Amino acid sequence: MKTTRVSILAAIAVVIAVTVAFAKHHAAPKMAPLAGEVWFQYHPASSGPSDENNYTEISSTSCTAGNTLCAIKVKKDPSTGLPDATDLANVQSLIAAGQPVANRVVFKNQ
Repeated sequence: MKTTRVSILAAIAVVIAVTVAFAKHHAAPKMAPLAGEVWFQYHPASSGPSDENNYTEISSTSCTAGNTLCAIKVKKDPSTGLPDATDLANVQSLIAAGQPVANRVVFKNQ
């Protein structure tokens, strides 16, 4: 009787451990916080949207729809005041897709 009770408790402990491990492994990824990010207006140039020199900081954007890049929201490089190069590189696929992403990439009509 005592060994049966110990076996049942051991089995319950194993089930709990497996459940916790599964839940941790399959947890939804957390989104990166937007703290410290600012809007930058895009100014078209031959070097394209991947060049941080083609952007100026703005307080907000009024762009709502269209097919031409208007502005992006990324971290600011404190030494240059321009978009952070890594963040700018990370939004290039969003820009190339041509689809707006709320609070990240907006487009306008020409």
